[in-house]
Amino acid sequence: MVTFIRDKPPIPFIPKESLAPADSIRFHHPAYPPRMSAFLLLSRVDAAGIEDPLGVHHGTALLACQLIADNNFDGRLYTDPRGQHPVLIGLDEILTSDNYYFIIDKDCKAFRLTVPARIILCC
Repeated sequence: MVTFIRDKPPIPFIPKESLAPADSIRFHHPAYPPRMSAFLLLSRVDAAGIEDPLGVHHGTALLACQLIADNNFDGRLYTDPRGQHPVLIGLDEILTSDNYYFIIDKDCKAFRLTVPARIILCC
């Protein structure tokens, strides 16, 4: 019996020149001053549909923040630095706002970036 493996759908080509910082979503540490709080920028390369705005896959962004926070999986994303407005979309949906804050559960040891660092991922 022969089994055929279905081809993966093609990955859309996005020219590197089009991935400017304005086309990125910033992820912030809530305790740092606003101009120094962004620790991760992810390019907007995902969309839920053809007509939908570009953004970042929620699950991917959350996992990246958790890894940067010393593998702390007790945090979640919020749209404000005080943690009053959690992101309420599913992990397979697309984040489209410009800024998010990764906040660890208050019962856990807080993560602190010892040196303000920025990680920029572009595809």
